Amino acid sequence: MIIQSRSVFLLVLAMLVCFLSVFLVSPRSIVAENSSLQDFSAARAARYFPRVATRPHMVGTAEHARVRDSIIAFCNGFQLETRVDTGVGIRRIGGIVSGARSLNILARLKGSQQGKAVYVVAHYDTQPNTPGAGDDGAAVVAMMECIRALKADGKTLRNDVVFLFTDAEELGLLGATALTTNAATDSVKQNMGIVLNFDGTAVRGANMLIGSSAGNRELIGHYLQVPHPLGTSLSAAIKRIAPGDVDFTVFNNAGIPGLSMVTAEGRSHYHSLVDRYEWYDLRTLQQTGDNMLSLVRSFGNDDPAKLQGPQITYFNLFGKNMVVYPASWNGPILLVANLLFIFSLFAFVRRERAGERNVWLEWTGGILRYLVVLLIAGVLSFSLILAIRYAYPQNSNFYGAEAYNAWLYYIALFSVGAAVFGLVYASGRGKLTLPSLMMGFHTVVLALVNVLYFYVPEAIYFLLFPLIFSMLAQIIPWTRYSDGQPGWVEAVFQFFGAMPACLLLPILLYFSYAGTFGLSTMTAYTGIYGLLLLGFMLPLWRAADNLLPGWLASIALMSIFTCLVMAHISSRFTGRHPLRSSLYYRFDADEKKAVWISDFPLTNRWNKIYLGPLATPKSNDPTTYYPGQPAEGQLTNPALPIDYPLPEVVVLKDSVIGSRRHLQLAAFSGRAAPSLRLIFDPKSIPEDLRLNGRPVPADLSRMIFFAGLGTDSLKIECRLPYGKTLQIQVIDCSVGLPPEAETVIRPDDIIPAAGYNDNTTQIIRRYQF
Repeated sequence: MIIQSRSVFLLVLAMLVCFLSVFLVSPRSIVAENSSLQDFSAARAARYFPRVATRPHMVGTAEHARVRDSIIAFCNGFQLETRVDTGVGIRRIGGIVSGARSLNILARLKGSQQGKAVYVVAHYDTQPNTPGAGDDGAAVVAMMECIRALKADGKTLRNDVVFLFTDAEELGLLGATALTTNAATDSVKQNMGIVLNFDGTAVRGANMLIGSSAGNRELIGHYLQVPHPLGTSLSAAIKRIAPGDVDFTVFNNAGIPGLSMVTAEGRSHYHSLVDRYEWYDLRTLQQTGDNMLSLVRSFGNDDPAKLQGPQITYFNLFGKNMVVYPASWNGPILLVANLLFIFSLFAFVRRERAGERNVWLEWTGGILRYLVVLLIAGVLSFSLILAIRYAYPQNSNFYGAEAYNAWLYYIALFSVGAAVFGLVYASGRGKLTLPSLMMGFHTVVLALVNVLYFYVPEAIYFLLFPLIFSMLAQIIPWTRYSDGQPGWVEAVFQFFGAMPACLLLPILLYFSYAGTFGLSTMTAYTGIYGLLLLGFMLPLWRAADNLLPGWLASIALMSIFTCLVMAHISSRFTGRHPLRSSLYYRFDADEKKAVWISDFPLTNRWNKIYLGPLATPKSNDPTTYYPGQPAEGQLTNPALPIDYPLPEVVVLKDSVIGSRRHLQLAAFSGRAAPSLRLIFDPKSIPEDLRLNGRPVPADLSRMIFFAGLGTDSLKIECRLPYGKTLQIQVIDCSVGLPPEAETVIRPDDIIPAAGYNDNTTQIIRRYQF
């Protein structure tokens, strides 16, 4: 009984370590406004928010121009060499070609030597329906405060530092694309020694490193010196498959070394009107700014030519402590793990035979027991996510269905795995010994880590070290041939054997739930981190369960019930936590008809006034498509036709060369709308298409989305087979519903959904040439 009580104490201590491993990386303080002028102060930086994050400022809008002018004025006020680079960026995004006229701001702080510069990057544009405090206003004001601190310091850095405020990031990284692909900006690309990219999808949480260029030893070496280092090789690998992208991707693909940092907790505010600076956590801003200023000073005094090196593995260990080592070591360490497994297998066989047990039956039973846990927990988690989405369909308007109370569902999902773990391992308690269960668990984990090594060799640390320590902790009692409960010494070994898992896996679980997949079905699979953690803590749990049978399953089931009840109570939308609602207006100039459209198949008390109470979903109109648009079906209802200036397409030149017809057209909005869409008839998709002189990808889809024209026109050049007719639909889109048709103003607890359709007025017209 005494030994079991001590094991319970060690289990509680291990759980405390799990909690602290996450808590210690969270931002917890801010620097006051009256602090040293050479330091970064979130309180000072917050004063710049009204300049850059008061209202939505999509590319091409008047507010976008105001924000740009405000940034330029700020940089000029600190005597930086400031200029605006105007270019055209074009990329294929999903099923369309996205393009924009971008105006990137480059503000240069001169260094003492000539050579390549350090580029600090954040984007200053937003989606149409968000003021963008978290995405990416916080990074912009952090750059402004860094400029102030560096000028106050009075010390000249070795290298030039260029603060690059990119444009049109939200449209598909188009500002960064324009800088790296236009011949006119080759000098900018050649001047980039390193890129430090900062972005965000949230209003709180830790600022973390999510990516680096190849050969990252020297880069990570600099990152280790920041006040709040946080990042893992695994998170960087996951980011490559997770939703969303950042400007760093473009620069990295162009061969420019760099680091990418992001803030990702609290995505319920992402791309919405509640992404406001009044609700942005200044502790997060402090952490971001501290790291940014530290990186600028560190790289600013180093030779950019020395930044190449071998690839390394890196991860946090209990707070700010970061472990780094060459990624090439993972192979030999994995070999050691495999050899250790073989040794532990011999020790296990010897022990089981001494107890006159069927070794292979015990081993197979241990493997199957853990696989059953994975299977049942995965199915139940997947089912719970589907049930939540079915019970609260309005949450599908949020990214990944991650509404404001999503953290309660994340706890419930972890509790599902814990309940399954406790019930499955408690069943048939006397049939399998603890060594059998651990041997089976180690077998599954070793198989998993060997497979992962072929896909992400730099990121297997999160299983490798917990597995090695866990196997070492088991070998000692196994070699003693004891059939009774482990003694105090063995219990301590079990505790330390679980420590790497307690230090590494909770932070990955936090990363996964905080900013990766939301409440999408993919989240069911990220719960494996929790099940792995429980597996490594199995010896401690088993001793506690002998003393208090069924304790884990009981607590987990109560947690599931409590979280689901609390989530239901908090599911009501308010002015602080509003519902996202889809509604936009479209006028067909050829048919003289107008309709209200919702891209989501559900109505609410506001948009059903426009859509009608009996609206039924229909197939999506392909002309309303944009990347990331949901595919559930649209709702439509007739609207009041309004006489607007129409978009136009005019012929500049029409000639025939050989067997090809050469067309030059100009498209523009009659009302200076910020964006145009061109939709080609599938039977007449043009060849060799160029937009404002820039070639369009050869695998052209039938839709082009172009923004930032204002009163200018979009120049279109293309070729067609001789005798072929070109059929085009042109749509101009402005932000906001038409006041003449908006009979009921949107209430405070309802806001537009994210994307480029909602809360817009669209005019469509057809042309044939």
